[in-house]
Amino acid sequence: MAMRDEARIDGFSKELKMLLILLETRPEAQTRERMEQWRDQIDWDEWLQLVWYHRVYPLVYKRLRELNIEWVPEEVMKQLYMKYSQNTFQMLRLTREMEKLCLALREQNIPSLMLKGPVLAHLLYGDVSLRTSKDMDILVPIEDVEKAEKVLVELGYILTEDVKRILKDWKWRSHHLLYVHPQTKVQIELHWRLNPDTLKEPLFSELWERRQSSLLTSSKVYCLGRDDLFLYLMSHGARHGWFRIRWLVDMDRFLRIDHDRGYLIEMIKEYQYAQIAGQMLNLTSLLLGTLVPRDMRCWREGRYVQKLTQKSLQYIQHQLMPKRDLKSRLYLFSLLSTKQKWIYLFSRLMPNSYDAEVLPLPKSLHFLYFPLRPFLWFWRRMKNQASS
Repeated sequence: MAMRDEARIDGFSKELKMLLILLETRPEAQTRERMEQWRDQIDWDEWLQLVWYHRVYPLVYKRLRELNIEWVPEEVMKQLYMKYSQNTFQMLRLTREMEKLCLALREQNIPSLMLKGPVLAHLLYGDVSLRTSKDMDILVPIEDVEKAEKVLVELGYILTEDVKRILKDWKWRSHHLLYVHPQTKVQIELHWRLNPDTLKEPLFSELWERRQSSLLTSSKVYCLGRDDLFLYLMSHGARHGWFRIRWLVDMDRFLRIDHDRGYLIEMIKEYQYAQIAGQMLNLTSLLLGTLVPRDMRCWREGRYVQKLTQKSLQYIQHQLMPKRDLKSRLYLFSLLSTKQKWIYLFSRLMPNSYDAEVLPLPKSLHFLYFPLRPFLWFWRRMKNQASS
């Protein structure tokens, strides 16, 4: 049975419940009536911390302005306005930087697709000020990564998070590099894949063919096509356990757009996203009152999908972020289909750049990393334990 029972969120604090009410797309009178039950019970400091944590303050501020509820403290509205204003300037700065970067890449004949940032805010909300973004994610073809890095360096960006690139495994094990501009503090994630590791995904050429133009800037900026963007945001949110409600609000907005979902449904099947689609649909329906499209309801069923949904509810309730520990790895593994799990397990047998770092070998002897892999893995584990 699909999850519709509000008992599932009984453990949520009254502050979190009121936040969810404000984020639902309901008539004003209905929202006012539902909020009234919390009128004298809200810890406003705690409530504001939740708004900051889930990074939904632009939407919350706009909604409260529209509702004009007299019992919301003036100080709360002042703090929301301050954060809203700061975000507006941040998004305008990112928009300006995005246009400059895309132009610089185009001059070097490097095709690029924006994944989130101001483009996503404008596409889903019609206003860049209504969504937060701390960085920009941009996708380029794998063969153009080094050229794109040179462009970023020429623009003043500094690499802050690199990946080991001794063997070719970095091309599929990792999916982005992080650059930061020391003066503007703008962060850019340079992607060559949408997802890390062995997940099957469309080729860049296919994504480029289905791209859409953003109307946000005077010079051309491209982003993922509608269905590709939906899949990317869904897989991104699932990987992070949906611990920020902002990601679910994005999906809610997407699901409210009236369009033919036939091709999207085929893509969900092809790329084996049915389980995470079910998880996302359960969460948006339960927390935001999203009306699940009839042709997608079948994915909400099943005990396994319910377990994934419950796991994310725990992340949201307790403000937990999946980390690089065993529990988080098990959660990520649980998102995979049976076929994807076998491919993932097989990939763990493949040598990687960390093996080559432990035991450097000339290129002609790289084949030896296959039989040596178990020993090199054990050696790294022992070395890490000794240093911790």
